[in-house]
Amino acid sequence: MSMTDSFGGERGPTLISGTPEYPIVVKTGEGIYRRVALPERPQQLDTYVFSDETISGNDQQILSEAMIELFNTIKLDTRKLKFFGNWRSEKYIDSRGYLTPYESIEWVMKKNYDNRRSQCDANSITFGSYYDPYQYRFPHWEVIFTKRDLFVEGCNFVFGCAQPDLSTIISLYQFEKFAYNPGLRKEIIKTLIFHEFGHVLGLPSERRGK
Repeated sequence: MSMTDSFGGERGPTLISGTPEYPIVVKTGEGIYRRVALPERPQQLDTYVFSDETISGNDQQILSEAMIELFNTIKLDTRKLKFFGNWRSEKYIDSRGYLTPYESIEWVMKKNYDNRRSQCDANSITFGSYYDPYQYRFPHWEVIFTKRDLFVEGCNFVFGCAQPDLSTIISLYQFEKFAYNPGLRKEIIKTLIFHEFGHVLGLPSERRGK
């Protein structure tokens, strides 16, 4: 049974946002909200752009310009680009002084930091977006920039990682060696952003043959 077939059924999910053909958020029979990821989604969602405290003001400018250039190149509406920087909500710290889940970029990075490897788990960060309550309340595509080193299981490091129709994290860590050539470094970073956000839009992927 497809997602659209189950809407309205006694035990099927209830459509919260989107359309029956292209759902964005649904509520299951158990009362659980779920962000639906569709690699070939035709709707443009808002894109939330974040960066952690390792990203400098100069790099913030490079990243912002690259995202705007990407949107203009592929004819996406730049008004849907929202830049939040090193975001934290008013309740990012709980009464005990601990970071509140999903209420800051700091929490995302610390939760997924592997002390043994001294790297952040990129796959865990992007996959965690499925459970982010902000995805249910304000469905969006998400981009996180960092200068921390990233990894996925089976690799020493990765430049970035993405979940189609959901999120990507991109690291500038490996490109610090190009600091002596700012122009080259900027072009490399821009190419990486185009590549990783392409994954968010569903290209390329295991369906590239189609």
